[in-house]
Amino acid sequence: MHHLAFITLALWLTNTADECLGIPGEIFIPLQSALRMRFSDDIFRQLSGVVEYLFKKHVKRVMIPPQQQCFPEGCITIQNFQLIAHENPSYVGVVPTPPNLLTLRISGFSFYITGTLYGQLQPIPLLPVVTVSMYGTLVISANQLFIEATFDIQKTVDNIPYIRVVSCSLINDVTIAQVENMGLLTIIVNTKYQYEITIKTREILEETLCITVNNVVNDELNSQLLQIPSQISIFDLYRMVFEKILPVYSESNKYRA
Repeated sequence: MHHLAFITLALWLTNTADECLGIPGEIFIPLQSALRMRFSDDIFRQLSGVVEYLFKKHVKRVMIPPQQQCFPEGCITIQNFQLIAHENPSYVGVVPTPPNLLTLRISGFSFYITGTLYGQLQPIPLLPVVTVSMYGTLVISANQLFIEATFDIQKTVDNIPYIRVVSCSLINDVTIAQVENMGLLTIIVNTKYQYEITIKTREILEETLCITVNNVVNDELNSQLLQIPSQISIFDLYRMVFEKILPVYSESNKYRA
């Protein structure tokens, strides 16, 4: 997580400047603080790379709890969800959103999920009084996924900054959910309930992805922000900024000589 070093430093400087004047925090440009600061594009590129790595790591661990869906003809339970395959995002970006927010966009990824489906329905219109016990497999294909989340930066009572997820939503998707392995009932159930099951599946995907984003923020990023000191010496500040610059500078001067 060394890529967060300059982000951590920038947050500390902003936090300290605001603290000295006792004014409300402005995330990227403290307008009236003693120190005026703007995060560079390189900071956002590094943060985007960190978030991309963490999202890929967490998405492999996604766990979907059992779900229940009811229709006028009865209810079904879906459980034992398994992530069979997935495609990594083609784009992950963190960008500033004025005046003081961050926006995360993750797009171009796919999920292929299966689950066990069972329940009792009355799926045959000509025999409405006949309740059928059914058991099968729910197959979910979710492509062209695009999720967007908005963050801000808050302070704890101990003046420790932390990232807070303000909003999260699934912006775009091409999702198809259908049942399999139900024998003669497969076509009937898909014809009658596929639309409702797909809508439910999209809700499950959005919730799962937003939980994943929250886990990345809380378990990974905020754990790093906890290490930000409330005070820092000039020597430590100098070392953080120049420890990697000076060796490169010295090496270049050696070759010039």
